[in-house]
Amino acid sequence: MIAILSFFFLVVSCKEKKSSLGQQNNSAQETISEVVYEASTRGSFYKVIVNKNQVQKTKNRSASNFSSKTCSANEWKTVLSFTHTIDLNKIHELSAPTNQSARDVALHAKLKIITSSQTYTSVGFDHGNPPEELKSLVNTILTLAESIE
Repeated sequence: MIAILSFFFLVVSCKEKKSSLGQQNNSAQETISEVVYEASTRGSFYKVIVNKNQVQKTKNRSASNFSSKTCSANEWKTVLSFTHTIDLNKIHELSAPTNQSARDVALHAKLKIITSSQTYTSVGFDHGNPPEELKSLVNTILTLAESIE
């Protein structure tokens, strides 16, 4: 009898933990308002802003003259799904696989994930070669930017 009660308690506890974890992920997903990718060097600049309404890009350092397109619900959902694979509190601690931007061989890039209460900024990395944990998100953002005519 004690074994059955213990088993029941264990199952209920696991379900409650799983449920609360799911709620944390959903609330985090709802609070992300924008993702910004920026890459620059002395002579070049590239910025992409993605939110649930649009994708914008510019090569103008003064952040004017944006080209844009509508961000579909599926595209935004994809962006959000990749943000949830990242520990936002440790995004600034990730290791960049290369450091060519230190010698102006590559643009120096950063990723910002903006929520309703905070901005999480990644470690700097070479344009197009982010830390492994950011690769899917960065590739998705760059692909969305390329689709702007």
